Amino acid sequence: MRVDRVTDTIGSGSSICRSVCLLMTLALLCGLVSGCRTLGLGRKTVVYFTCGPEINNGLILAAELIWATETEKRTILAIGPDRWWSSDHRRGLTEPHLTHIDLRGGQREQVNLRRPNGAVVLIVFADYGGVTDPNAQQLVIAPRGIVRAQRVRIRVGEDRLELIR
Repeated sequence: MRVDRVTDTIGSGSSICRSVCLLMTLALLCGLVSGCRTLGLGRKTVVYFTCGPEINNGLILAAELIWATETEKRTILAIGPDRWWSSDHRRGLTEPHLTHIDLRGGQREQVNLRRPNGAVVLIVFADYGGVTDPNAQQLVIAPRGIVRAQRVRIRVGEDRLELIR
C-alpha cells in the first residue's frame, strides 16, 4: 500500500511540476512580449500633413521624416535641413529610419510610420526654396511627446512647418 501512495504522490507531483513549468514559460513569454512593446517593436505612428493652399511658391515641397536616437539627433540637426538633401548621412539611411514625401498646396496626406528600435526622436525636414531659417524647415518631435503618441499633425504653411497640438 505504501508503494501505491508513493506512486500517487510522484504522479501528482509530476503533474504539478508540469503545470508550474507551463505557467513559468507563459509568464516569461508575456514578460518578453511586454518588454518588446516597451522597446517599441511594432509601434506605429501616423503623421497627418495638412498643406495650406499655397506652399513653397507653388512648387512641390520635398519632406523627410527621420527616426533617430538621441546621438543621431545631434548629428542630423548639425547637418541641418539645407545641407541634409546632399549629405552622406542621408544616403546611408533606409526605411523605417527615413521616409520621403512630396507635398503640394491644398494637399492632405497621411504617412504611416513604423518606429525602429532605439529611435526616440522624429525629425521632419522640408526643402523650402528660398527659406534660410532652419527652424522654419524642421520639426523635432522629441521623446515623451511623439514617441508615446500614435498620431502627429503637421500644418505645412507657405514657408514653414508647424506642429498642431
